[in-house]
Amino acid sequence: MFGARIEGPYSFHACKGACANDEDPVKSDNEIQCSGFNHRQGLPQYSQHCQLYQADQLQHGESFFEADDRYSFYWEYCVQSNKSCSGDYAFTYLSDRYMDLREVREVIRTKTLEDCLSACLDAVNYACRSVSYNRTDGDCFLSQHNQLSKPALIKINNNPNY
Repeated sequence: MFGARIEGPYSFHACKGACANDEDPVKSDNEIQCSGFNHRQGLPQYSQHCQLYQADQLQHGESFFEADDRYSFYWEYCVQSNKSCSGDYAFTYLSDRYMDLREVREVIRTKTLEDCLSACLDAVNYACRSVSYNRTDGDCFLSQHNQLSKPALIKINNNPNY
């Protein structure tokens, strides 16, 4: 049902590279159309695990991929912005979580999650580090903090619209 197109004991960088380059990490001449991947980091070299997924596998499985806390899920898509990110990834998606409103710096209305992410990247006068997005009304909550700087203020949300 939700089986990965390709999976194996690959490092984060090998997994990310295979997805970014649309190639099988073992058979470089075997092309896949990767749209996202799951990665579990392990202590010994062979305890890490990579799962590569194509677009058709991600359309209805969003909650499935994010449900396993042992894995980090990375979805490949573009966000329009005047700035670019230089790290391994730009955003970490935390399903059913939001930043405590006391730490929200700005609230704006956007049409899509991607527009909300763009607003965070383009924030002026502060370093935006996280967003909470309400899909129902388009409210986009921008914060200077994230799950690393204020872990106790990331709240569990039972409202599936965030």
